[in-house]
Amino acid sequence: MMQDLGSQHNHGSDSVDDGISNPGARIRALEQEKAILTRQAEEVLTTLAGKHRTECKKTKRLESRLCREAALAKEREEEAERFKADLSELRDVLCSERKAKEDELSHLRGKVQDLEHAHALIACHRASQIESDVQYRDMKISLEQDTERRLQEQRKIFEDIIGEKMTAHRNELLETQQQAEEYFLELSERHADECEALLEDGKQLEEKYGKLLQEYNKAEVKKQRRMEDDEREHLFQTDSMEKMRKAEDFQSTKEATTNENTTGHSKGPHDRDLKQDRFEHEHSQQVSELRENN
Repeated sequence: MMQDLGSQHNHGSDSVDDGISNPGARIRALEQEKAILTRQAEEVLTTLAGKHRTECKKTKRLESRLCREAALAKEREEEAERFKADLSELRDVLCSERKAKEDELSHLRGKVQDLEHAHALIACHRASQIESDVQYRDMKISLEQDTERRLQEQRKIFEDIIGEKMTAHRNELLETQQQAEEYFLELSERHADECEALLEDGKQLEEKYGKLLQEYNKAEVKKQRRMEDDEREHLFQTDSMEKMRKAEDFQSTKEATTNENTTGHSKGPHDRDLKQDRFEHEHSQQVSELRENN
């Protein structure tokens, strides 16, 4: 595009050179050249602005991607720290168990050294006693060789046992590490399931509590009504007893007056029993009506 501008500028210059003799044509040529250059400059600026916007968008996308990658790297770093802590715990367990195995190995080596020392003492003692006896010396040599062979066999057996134990221990540690990782995964899944179960239990308990609260309120209302009914019945019985006492007083007064006006014959106990029965019957009817109304 810059080459086009240069070529057009040169072409315009040629036109100007051609029109030197004509000032008006030269001015018009310069104005045309200016307009062309201005339009081309605007096009170049527009193109550069579009490229700049594109580069800005790319830069923003790169910044966003870098932020996401930084967050992911931070999460991976935290996960690595947790794994490092778990690995440190497993390493401590391995060191403690390795120390126990090393102590056991040292104890076995001490026993081997004790046996070798005892064998050396026995060999020296026998050598000092049978120097003149070749047959006994041959027997002693054979015995020493046999003892040495047995010691070597025992040493080899001990080394094989220790190697097998160390190999088994390494396998157990690897298996323990794998089981620990599986247990961590299972524990996280179980924790999520337990949280969901607890939320569900909480909802059920909340519903059950609402039902129990409604039943408790209903029971309280019934209890209050029952207490009010008992109180009204007690007041009614008290009032009835008072009326009964007044009626008895009035009846006794009336009988006394009647006895004074008659020939002295009093009424029998049968009449008093009939009045008492009639009064109790009326009282029971009133109590029944009161309960039905309540």
